[in-house]
Amino acid sequence: MTAEVAAGGAATSGARTDAPVGPTLVVAGWRPPHDWSERLRVVAVAPSRLAGALADAPGGRAHLLAVGSATQQAVGVAASDPGRVRSLVLVEPAGLLDGAAPAADRPWPATLVVPQGALDPGCAAAVAPAVREATRLRAAVARHVADAEAAAAHLVPVEIGDPDPRWPGRFTTEAATLRAALGPRARAVAHVGSTAVPGLAAKPVIDILVGSDDLDACVEPIRNLGYSYWADEGDPEHRFLLRCADGVRTHHVHVVGSGADGWRAPLAFRDALRADPALAGRYAVLKRRLAAAHHDDREAYTAAKADFVRQAIHG
Repeated sequence: MTAEVAAGGAATSGARTDAPVGPTLVVAGWRPPHDWSERLRVVAVAPSRLAGALADAPGGRAHLLAVGSATQQAVGVAASDPGRVRSLVLVEPAGLLDGAAPAADRPWPATLVVPQGALDPGCAAAVAPAVREATRLRAAVARHVADAEAAAAHLVPVEIGDPDPRWPGRFTTEAATLRAALGPRARAVAHVGSTAVPGLAAKPVIDILVGSDDLDACVEPIRNLGYSYWADEGDPEHRFLLRCADGVRTHHVHVVGSGADGWRAPLAFRDALRADPALAGRYAVLKRRLAAAHHDDREAYTAAKADFVRQAIHG
């Protein structure tokens, strides 16, 4: 039997029309608190119903959290039909999965393993610590889901859309939220990328540049706004975070050093496009051509634009 936990209400059998919209988290072996459903569509099932619950999720895919002995069933379901598992969270007694394949070799996108005791606030002598652990676990699961959604969004094809006059307003709204969250850690916040150039075709993602003297101190406050952090191993002076809605990227945040080249170059390119409609027109043509050539490879698409960007900045 499937029980869906609706926001602010008791678990009910079957689907609900007022259930939260967003990623689905299928839970087996444990009944999550109701407030978990504030960010996720939470469906609690018996271990034997895991495969059916995954199939019934919107799009036929869901995140999966299994507790205790249900982890064994979950591993089997994930291994037999990995395409339905967005990510897997295993809450298990120590050693339950000894001998299983290493996480890197498993077929599902991401795995998080946490101690089962984090779910159990039943010990009267340790109520406060247990509640803190449960709260941390809830945050870990929500963040794990967000990171897995971001990883899925990374695979979304490159698609260039027509200019949208709402883009500047979306930046203004998000910039205010970022400034409030970061306080003095953000020396400056700017709108960059193609959505910052009026009339320019673009991927519908708002790129935001944050200048800071302490890059690492900015990461956690931004993650707390629902962003996922992608470490940029190729550039130690760049912290990249992204946010998705329904598996689609909506915002990028680039945290860079105040006054560094990582701050100056994006602004210089934006300003060059704003000042020269002919340049912006050529850039739009290039982007559409490259999007067609590298439809399923964002890195290749971005790399192919590099020469044009450098030429526009330096002449």
